[in-house]
Amino acid sequence: MEHSEPKEQRNYVRLHMSETIIARMSIEQVNGVSVHSRSKPVLITELSPGGLRMLTHLELPSSSHYLLGFQLMIKQVEMKLNGYVVWRDADESQFCYGISLRLTASERRALISLLNMYLTTLCPDQLKIHELYKSMSLYYLHTSKQHLDQSI
Repeated sequence: MEHSEPKEQRNYVRLHMSETIIARMSIEQVNGVSVHSRSKPVLITELSPGGLRMLTHLELPSSSHYLLGFQLMIKQVEMKLNGYVVWRDADESQFCYGISLRLTASERRALISLLNMYLTTLCPDQLKIHELYKSMSLYYLHTSKQHLDQSI
């Protein structure tokens, strides 16, 4: 079993998707060059503004040399997300992957808003938790922007 998941390095709260989310995954780029590939279905099990966890029968290398694209629908909203495989865990009949998302600031804000809406529909009586998730996500978005501004 190959497993190279790093210790907890997440900047965002990751939500376990209680509803089945089937995404269509395709290869968008290889070594920075755009390519066209057929899409294959994958199961999204966790999602955050920084990454996702997926299950599939496909064996993919852990590499940033290729960019994957994911078309998915959450609460009747279609999204296109891009990211790289950062770790892989093999099972008897499937592979579990950790994907680091590569999103613009506006894409990340849209995903945060969508995930907050998803969380609100799961537990409508837990408004305090929803507000905490939203404020934590916005805090990380703000601090990562400051870090980028300082490094430029």
